Amino acid sequence: MTGAESERRLPLVVDLKISGFAAMKGEFFARATDSGLGHIREEDWKSKGEQLGELGSVPVLSFRDGENTDSALISVGDNLALVTRHNQSHIEAYVAGPTPAACDLEVERLRALLPEPVVEPAGETVEVSVWSEIEQIGQRRRDREIPVRQWGEVSANYVGSARTELDRLMALTPENVGPGRVIVWHGDPGTGKTHALRALAHSWKAWCDTHVVLDPETLLRKADYLHRIASCRPSDQPERFNLIALEDAGELLSADARERIGQGLSRFLNFSDGIAGESLRAMLLVTTNEPLKRLHPAITRPGRAASQVEFEAFDVAAANRWLEEHGSRARTSTPKTVAELYALLEGQTAQVPERRAIGFAA
Repeated sequence: MTGAESERRLPLVVDLKISGFAAMKGEFFARATDSGLGHIREEDWKSKGEQLGELGSVPVLSFRDGENTDSALISVGDNLALVTRHNQSHIEAYVAGPTPAACDLEVERLRALLPEPVVEPAGETVEVSVWSEIEQIGQRRRDREIPVRQWGEVSANYVGSARTELDRLMALTPENVGPGRVIVWHGDPGTGKTHALRALAHSWKAWCDTHVVLDPETLLRKADYLHRIASCRPSDQPERFNLIALEDAGELLSADARERIGQGLSRFLNFSDGIAGESLRAMLLVTTNEPLKRLHPAITRPGRAASQVEFEAFDVAAANRWLEEHGSRARTSTPKTVAELYALLEGQTAQVPERRAIGFAA
């Protein structure tokens, strides 16, 4: 080993201004390659406590970004591990070892040192993973437990063909998933798309994990981003599906999509009915306020989309019936979205802003 190589291996702390988490990952992969460790496993989980603490080995490299990120590169026996705590509770671990079994044992050891918290959720909840990409750091995942109402509790908020198709989707099982892997939901703001997504995540939670992407344009531009989410599942449940939700993303898939996202449209189409989507056991759900006719025709052609749902406002008769069933004396002489009906129910002016913060990140 040369003097320069030896110096590079000395324990040190990385200053955020000089480097960052991305550099830690780069160093991990470089050392794994140098050491001839041909097997790498990645694992994510939530952990109690606010710091990494003792990991059974003195870090050869460490990094801290205030209270948000705490990362350590450790060498244990023949294995190398990069362990990072994001936002005080989310653990992201990369383990390199000489064999897959060695990687598995090291992951088990790390999980025992950084155990998951025991949480008693209040009411009905479902866990969703919220993704975004941060410059210099890379793709970040935050797991959130969100309150939901079961489909049977909210189904009366949908009318017409939307209600019929949503009934079918909510009852879907892995055995019924067909070749089309794209679900397109469109309709005016306030027609209940986000609440339907929450109900869908709850209905499918026994066999499918839900991922919400905050930067869909970046996802469609970067093949590794989409592939990472689509292939992210518990190591002991390889049969699980992933539902990847792109909220309010219709503009990215409009008739001029190739000009907006380039090859991202081709990746989207290949994923929707190609080998990639089927082999990865993943589905894409796109919600948009845009009319269906404004989407690229290749997206909506028969056979490509597993489901297309148009979320509609209540006509006058249905709106007044809904108000009566909910114990309100208010009445309307014009069609109303479900958001406007709830506003009337609460004695507010039945007016919904054209654009507002919506979805899981609101």
